[in-house]
Amino acid sequence: MKQIVLLILCLSCAFSLAQAMDHFDIPLERKQVNLPPERPIPSGQLYTPGEATDYRRISCFYFDRYMVKEINLCAQPDCSGKDEGAYRLSVLSFLNNRSKPDCQMGAIPGEMALPTSGHLIGAHGDQLFLMESPDAGDGVDIFNRKTGKKCGHKLKSEVM
Repeated sequence: MKQIVLLILCLSCAFSLAQAMDHFDIPLERKQVNLPPERPIPSGQLYTPGEATDYRRISCFYFDRYMVKEINLCAQPDCSGKDEGAYRLSVLSFLNNRSKPDCQMGAIPGEMALPTSGHLIGAHGDQLFLMESPDAGDGVDIFNRKTGKKCGHKLKSEVM
């Protein structure tokens, strides 16, 4: 009996996830660049650039003719009590896949910072769906990727 209930729960979760994923465009490519540690490396311990020693990273999500960049500067998964959202979120349009920008820390000409500190959960057409940072609530902010302006807000349960 336990196995049947477990199977039903697993199938239900998979179906819910599949429904949520149907709402969003799939990134053509994802890149992640690990940043050097925030705190000094203890004596005798080696640091290899790019090694994931903490949660400081740049994540870039490439869609058809635009990129969403998320910079996370937290040193731990829970950010040690600091805001858990991204340090900076931005979007950049580009002409074609041959001219797509590198995933880098510095701002790229034409890159538009979004006035939020959440995390990208998906994109659909010209809309970006960004999870609010935990200290802001349990909602999803919707931004227009071309203007960078917030165009809506939904509860997490309405989107996912």
